[in-house]
This record gives sequence, structure tokens and C-alpha cells, in this order.
Amino acid sequence: MSRPHVPELIVYTGPMWSGKTESVKLELKLARIAGIRTIFFRPERDTREERQIDPDICKTIFVSTPSQVLEHVHNKHQWVAFDEVHFFEEHHEDFVAMIKKLVRSGRRVLIAGLDLDYTEKPFMITANLMALAQHVHKKHAICQKCKAIDEGSRSQRISDATDRFVVGDKTDYEPRCLQCYVPPNGVMHASEDHKTEPLLADLL
Repeated sequence: MSRPHVPELIVYTGPMWSGKTESVKLELKLARIAGIRTIFFRPERDTREERQIDPDICKTIFVSTPSQVLEHVHNKHQWVAFDEVHFFEEHHEDFVAMIKKLVRSGRRVLIAGLDLDYTEKPFMITANLMALAQHVHKKHAICQKCKAIDEGSRSQRISDATDRFVVGDKTDYEPRCLQCYVPPNGVMHASEDHKTEPLLADLL
């Protein structure tokens, strides 16, 4: 007897506005068509309505800890999806252990989350899940500075906030390519001109 899926972990990662969440939502829509029962988790701190999924496709559950996730997952849920997983960074060891438990129970687990913060520091939770995943999809955005298509790989902080975690919109962040990205010691607003970092060839 064939199964509709096999146990696996799939990670969609990259900068802000690269289509990570939309990729997971598309998979959940396809699961709905196929009659597969799914559940979608989001961090409690991020309640932006545009990031949620149509309740006719899948129910959205807001959680803050890994233990809360397990309270909502039942045998009927064949696919389990998570959005903005980097917001669970403070619980990353317990969260990764919980994800491994879900996969080993025979489920397909879908993850969407940033790989780097605005300083280019990796989120350990995303890095660990990428290492464990059967499939990793590294997404890219349009650079909002030079408009290079599919080259935006960094999340540029364009507000004055200094906290690592900021639930922001397009007034707080924009995706940029590596050449247009400005490190934190030179963060500038999107409307200001800036010089890009020198290329390696210029330093030799």
C-alpha cells in the first residue's frame, strides 16, 4: 500500500521577501487538494494578517514554545508546517529536537525562516534544521537597491531599531544583494546614497 508522503524535513530559507512563506503556503494548498491533513504554526510575536494562511486551507496556530506545538499536533496531521522559525531562536535546541521527533513519527515537516539576521549572523535554529533537512530551498529576492533579479540574499535593516528581533515591514527591512548590502556599522536608510563595500579584486 503506497503512502501519500514519506517522513522528511523541507526548509525554505533566505532573506525577507524572498517567497519563503508563500512557498510553504503553496505546498499546504496542494496538500489540501490531495486530501492530506495539515497544521500551520506561527510564532506568537508575529500576528501580521498577511502572513497567515486561508483558514479553509489550513488552521493557523500561534505558539511560543516547542511544548505548545506538540499539544496541537494529532495523529490526523500528516504534514506540519512552521513559518518565521527564526523567532524560536531562544528555544532552538528544544525546537530542533521537537522537529526531529515529528519527522521520525512519519510526518512531512515544512519550515520557512530567515537564515541570517540583519547583521549577517546565522540563526542557529535555521542552520541546524538546514543540516538535518532532506531538501533545502535557498530563496532569493529582488535587490531593492540595484533591482538585480534573484540576487537579494541579505535582509537590510533600514530603520533605527537595534534589537535582533523586530517584527517589521517594508519600512524596517528590504532585501539586498551582497554588493548593495551595508553592514551594521554603516546602516543607512533606503533613501540615502551609499558606497558599496570594495570588491575582493580591489583589495589585492
